[in-house]
Amino acid sequence: MKIREAMNWLVDRNYIAQEITGGLGVPKYTALDTAFPDAARFAGELGALATKYAYNFDKRSRSLTQK
Repeated sequence: MKIREAMNWLVDRNYIAQEITGGLGVPKYTALDTAFPDAARFAGELGALATKYAYNFDKRSRSLTQK
């Protein structure tokens, strides 16, 4: 579980989406698509998840060394 969570901080989804789509992509953090009706209902939670698991190499390193 810790490794899976650390991988979320290691992968820079924004960089990957921008490089692959030539600047037209949007990173995804959940299975919900922004066009899905429930995405508007859960916008706060989805935004919180995107903020929590945004690329952060240092946080990834610290999360694996903590007990």
